[in-house]
Order: sequence, then C-alpha cells, then structure tokens
Amino acid sequence: MENLIATILTRCSQGYASLAGTAVATLGKKAAGDWRFFSNLAAEENKTITLRKYDAVMGWFDANWPENSRRPLCLDDWKHVQQWQATHSYSGTPQDMWPRMVIPAGASSDSPYQAEPAE
Repeated sequence: MENLIATILTRCSQGYASLAGTAVATLGKKAAGDWRFFSNLAAEENKTITLRKYDAVMGWFDANWPENSRRPLCLDDWKHVQQWQATHSYSGTPQDMWPRMVIPAGASSDSPYQAEPAE
C-alpha cells in the first residue's frame, strides 16, 4: 500500500510541477514541508509514509492545483473520500464496529466480543 501511495504522490507532484512550472524540490517544501520529500519517495523503494502525511499533501494539491487545468483522477478520488468521511461520522465504540462473535469456551471474559446467550 505504501508503494501505491508513493506512486500517487509522485505522479501528482510531477503533474503539478509541469503545470505550474515549478521545481519538484520547491513543490516538496510547499506541499510537505521538506524539499526532499518527493525525491525521497521516488528514490526509496520501500519508503514509509503515514496516511496523515498522505492526506496533508493531497489536501495541499487539492487546494492549490492550477485552475483551469485537468486534475488527476487520484486527486478527485481522494477528495470524494474526504467528503464522504466528513458526512458519515461514526459515533459508536470500537467494539460496535466488530461483528458479534461467540466467545469460545475458556476465552478471556474481557474480550471485546459478547457471548451469545446460551440456549
């Protein structure tokens, strides 16, 4: 997944740099706070990147993409996900998100799963 994220960010950076007429290093400083950000992504095969950083950089691209220029599909996809998340909040507990399961005999009583009633 990290390689896919790195590829998306690298392609967005190349497209933006070409459209805006700016160097990728300058773009890295503006979008990610590090002039080496995009060159590091391209150079390191197993680069680690957090989803928080990915969202921050994609948010920067979304807010700063040159007007009247075609946006990459991955940027539009990212924006749709952000809009969906903003309108679909989850207010339950983490246990509510997991399916109900039967606690096996001898399982810990502090399991997040609830036992089904005995018949």
